[in-house]
Amino acid sequence: MLRRLYLKDFYLFKEVELEFCKGLNVISGETGAGKSLLVRSLEFLLSEGKSYPEGTTVEAEINGMIVRKEVRGGKSRYYLNGKGTNLKTIKSLLKEDLVLQSQGEGQRLKRRDYQMHLLDLYCGLSLIHISEP
Repeated sequence: MLRRLYLKDFYLFKEVELEFCKGLNVISGETGAGKSLLVRSLEFLLSEGKSYPEGTTVEAEINGMIVRKEVRGGKSRYYLNGKGTNLKTIKSLLKEDLVLQSQGEGQRLKRRDYQMHLLDLYCGLSLIHISEP
């Protein structure tokens, strides 16, 4: 469960800290208020590649772990409970706890091929594609 989110120099947010309660938390606001940026900040924690300005920092408390990513010296630095780590470790620890979905995810559920893919995943099967001559 996401308990706390801290952003520093992340797009529109100079410095903000949000605390979440157990159960349902709703974030609402006008268009352009920054709701999508909160989701993007969690994507920032789990991503690599895209460049962000010096000083960009996101810290999240998830299920008792404090995960932090910051940009220093032009490089991303990762921390777990205050100790340096790497992205692979962060991803492996959060793969079950942090699942991000975009607005278009609901549309994908209507596709038959995606439904079959989910069923195969659930059953532990893999698809074998056989091309016919």
